[in-house]
Amino acid sequence: MNRHWIRHFPHPGYDYGYPYYIRPMLTEQLIGRRTTSKSIDICIVVPRRRPAIEQVIRAYVHRLRVTCVDVVMNEVIVRGHFDVKLLYVGCVPSQSVHAVALRRVRFTAAVYVPGACYGMTATARVYADYVDADCDDWRNYYGEDDDSELPYLYEYDEWLRHKCCTRRCNVSVSLGITASVFGNRPLWPQSPPMMPYYPKG
Repeated sequence: MNRHWIRHFPHPGYDYGYPYYIRPMLTEQLIGRRTTSKSIDICIVVPRRRPAIEQVIRAYVHRLRVTCVDVVMNEVIVRGHFDVKLLYVGCVPSQSVHAVALRRVRFTAAVYVPGACYGMTATARVYADYVDADCDDWRNYYGEDDDSELPYLYEYDEWLRHKCCTRRCNVSVSLGITASVFGNRPLWPQSPPMMPYYPKG
């Protein structure tokens, strides 16, 4: 088409008689966001160099990290790890407070997000919903697995031979996992402004 003709009769694909190329602008659009829970049961064993557990004070989760987020068809795979710390009263005459930690407990969870597919961008947030610690049933001194029947390192263990103590503690952790999936959406710009065909007013 003649450039002189185009200059007098603008076309939507031309800017004042000169051609320009319309390119879409990519923007991130939220495809879906879902939340799921993951329950993990952990058994913490107190090492022999520390006194046994007489009473559990508190158990909590710290250093909760997300290491990998993968998007598959209609699901988001979230992987990470966390540390568990247990505070307890030692089975000693002074009843001192001790702590034992279990590091880098791994977890893997699948969050169902309809519409997700390979190549999309995803983010995940993990938080601890519930943490509970419960020791085994207190053993009697005549029990088969009585803690007092095992060799001890301290002299006061003989004084507490028949005291209800244990070295195992079960910790239940419930994690809340929220995954968000984003996809690229092309946004086409509007045609350049032109002079109105008819005067206003």
